[in-house]
Amino acid sequence: MGNLEFRYYFLQRRQIRKGRASDNLSGFYLAPHITYNYNYTNISRRINFHRQSVSYGGIVGYQQRLFRNIYFDATLSYSGTSMDKRFTKINSAEAIAKVGIGFAI
Repeated sequence: MGNLEFRYYFLQRRQIRKGRASDNLSGFYLAPHITYNYNYTNISRRINFHRQSVSYGGIVGYQQRLFRNIYFDATLSYSGTSMDKRFTKINSAEAIAKVGIGFAI
């Protein structure tokens, strides 16, 4: 499984001008994302299943630094999943809300 997203902190310039920006990784952001999943299951010596899927969509989120190396992150995302060989055919779609805490080195 692989996930790629490019975050754009759209209020960052205004926060820097007002002197409120704590670092470059805090604030509201928008991001397109793409995820690749590959699943392989071996049921017996003769029966194997493998499935691959690609999902892509958009993310709206908020990230805030809590301490020196700890971040709080909350996101809302909407994505479509393609399980066909054609990248543009959407088989299903999902909306996800996620909250997490991360550690940066």
